[in-house]
Amino acid sequence: PPTVTNVTPPSAYEGAPGDGVLSDELVTISGTGFEATPTVQLVRKDGTSKFDATSVSYGSDTTLTAVVPSESSKCPPRT
Repeated sequence: PPTVTNVTPPSAYEGAPGDGVLSDELVTISGTGFEATPTVQLVRKDGTSKFDATSVSYGSDTTLTAVVPSESSKCPPRT
């Protein structure tokens, strides 16, 4: 199975609702064993909520990029 070793940046800004600016955050995920058709699921540290990342891109078997839906899906910041 894939293994994640680092996520940069480690947290996302939640945005300001109604300001007209989408504050979803692009993150780089480093690790090993990534597949060419990846999906990324973000899980709160306490395990209570899960959010699917959007626009996931495969860079290599060690690098992915993904958009954290911090504002569009109300994914809490620093989860």
